[in-house]
Amino acid sequence: MDTTDGDGRLNPVTLSRRLLSGPALVAYLALLKLLLHFATNGQYGYHSDEFWPYTKYF
Repeated sequence: MDTTDGDGRLNPVTLSRRLLSGPALVAYLALLKLLLHFATNGQYGYHSDEFWPYTKYF
């Protein structure tokens, strides 16, 4: 599907249909979920006291 007119300019009607199509909306939701994950994942990780029982082996 071409989003340009015959002279090379973008056709706004065709472009808006592609930006609001089903696969595009799924991609937007996936990107939103990924960004939300990146914004909230700083609270996870290991703490040094979790490894304290294993220090006697090293």
